[in-house]
Amino acid sequence: MNEILLYFSLKYKGEWQKIYQAILKKEVIEENDFRERLNNFKNDKIEYITILDDLYPKQLMHSAQPPFVLYYKGDLSILSKSNKCIYLTGAYETQAITNYVNKLESKKKMSHF
Repeated sequence: MNEILLYFSLKYKGEWQKIYQAILKKEVIEENDFRERLNNFKNDKIEYITILDDLYPKQLMHSAQPPFVLYYKGDLSILSKSNKCIYLTGAYETQAITNYVNKLESKKKMSHF
């Protein structure tokens, strides 16, 4: 099921509603498209976890539309070791958010990954 979530996330570029509808309607997956998208993803050397994984951040489960897939590079355990985390998902990055994150970074109150 994780690879199916990854496939839909790649196909629909993380758009929650489209992924949800694909799962709900049991969208037919073309095997060649499935393999091609997953192979291309693996070539990028990016890791992922899905909402079904034990390592998925529990804090995100409380949001109205938790991301089905989280992509990462590096040490995923940092999410569970940190006292405070800010999660930016989707297309929520605005200039105000960028300025706020930069301000926190400059005060050494956060790390930017």
